[in-house]
Amino acid sequence: MAQKAQALMIDSIGRRWSARSAPAVSTTAVATMSADPGMPKGRHVVDSVIGSFMNRTAAAVTVTASVRDASIAGTVLADADFIADSVAAAAGAAGVAFQMIGPFPGLRGNAVVADLTAATSVIGKITMAGWTESFE
Repeated sequence: MAQKAQALMIDSIGRRWSARSAPAVSTTAVATMSADPGMPKGRHVVDSVIGSFMNRTAAAVTVTASVRDASIAGTVLADADFIADSVAAAAGAAGVAFQMIGPFPGLRGNAVVADLTAATSVIGKITMAGWTESFE
């Protein structure tokens, strides 16, 4: 047991990564950490997702941030919904920033993805950070 705990501690410090996406308005933001082909039994653990979004013109819409296993169509590991109010309706409105705290472990051998749904007139950015567990 002590060996596994020590290996996990080493992985969580030494195998850190981050992925970011900042697409154009009305486009889904998708940050991906690909599976490591040199580590087929490794798994990514997402420990933080941060993002921001702003609704530029439309009426209020719901924006969803998700952490998924394998791909944008993969199993949802965590998600959260936010309301994007219209900037046009609120003069001087700034956007909305959020953070999701893990851990959100993916399945062994798979990629992990963080996405922020696109709606017409919404611009968003998303970044996820985590580490890769190599211990078997």
